[in-house]
Amino acid sequence: MHYNIPPPADFNVFDIVANTVSKCNPSKTEIILSIHARYQGRREETNMVIMNIKLLSGHILAKSSLELLNSEPSVKRVELDEGYVNIYLDGLKRGEAVDYKMTLEQDVPVENLKAAVVKVYDYYQPSDVAATEYTSPCAKRVVLKAEQFGRLRASRP
Repeated sequence: MHYNIPPPADFNVFDIVANTVSKCNPSKTEIILSIHARYQGRREETNMVIMNIKLLSGHILAKSSLELLNSEPSVKRVELDEGYVNIYLDGLKRGEAVDYKMTLEQDVPVENLKAAVVKVYDYYQPSDVAATEYTSPCAKRVVLKAEQFGRLRASRP
């Protein structure tokens, strides 16, 4: 008999990827967050699965995205909780993947925006977990003020 045999270091029960596409407007930014999660564990099926999505600072989930998530057949329930979106799934079969898209709207401008974490885990086996980060593509852009742009153009031949 074998008890508590840890999985290999490079093994994750879940595979999760988060990608963003953004409309970077100075007045209002919208980010489309795409999340892909797949169960690749040893069991045939998971227990209830929770996707815990931290919202970027100064951003909120668009109401249309909440309605869309609630209409997904694989989603049991969606909760909004102090800067987080929790998506509850009944379970995933081995090899089964889920894909969700949601729109995040900028509510308050935030400078030096840091990455946010997306985590997926089995509710009754919290050690079965995977996490990834995402950030706004707009946060990576350098914004020049009009006077800086004028100096930059004047210095070019």
